[in-house]
Amino acid sequence: MKNNLKTAALLICIELSSFLSIQAQDFEKDQLHVSLGYGVGLYRSIFRDVEYAEENPKTNTTGPISAKVEYGVGDAIGFGAEINYISSVFSYDMVDMYTYEPIRAEETYEAFSIMLTFNRHFGQSDHFDPYTSLGTGFKTGTLEDKSPYETTSTKVFPLAFKATFGFRWHFTDNFGIYVEAGLAESVMQFGLTQRF
Repeated sequence: MKNNLKTAALLICIELSSFLSIQAQDFEKDQLHVSLGYGVGLYRSIFRDVEYAEENPKTNTTGPISAKVEYGVGDAIGFGAEINYISSVFSYDMVDMYTYEPIRAEETYEAFSIMLTFNRHFGQSDHFDPYTSLGTGFKTGTLEDKSPYETTSTKVFPLAFKATFGFRWHFTDNFGIYVEAGLAESVMQFGLTQRF
């Protein structure tokens, strides 16, 4: 928890300090950026029974898959929207408390979120576009515990939030890649980006 707070404080400081920096050249007013990405480094702590899963634990995750759009309202400021989807299954071996036979237990997590984002761009390159991003919105999702004895379902907290640092690298005039890292559904996200 302390590490998360330190990371959040660092990102907020970067965000505030970026307002004092000179404006970006790669990002311009009235540009539209569309990106499609994939996240890695899911926070596995969403699963409740990780500490009990001593035998053959396995996690199978899809996503987060992200689609985002950003419009430049200034030479260094953009507003946008972001949609994310994630599905993850955590399974492990356990012993049946009645028969003492080995059985497989499973937890699943599935979530969908939509956020409005504010991006502050800073840098002085024609192709390299560093930025900080803050976003908040709505999340809907379910965490299910599918043990052999019962299935319990818990709704996730409905607030979506992100505070990240990232960059776009345009290797042509309009097409490139992006990378983001920070406090979000995943530790890091990368993908393709197109500007119009």
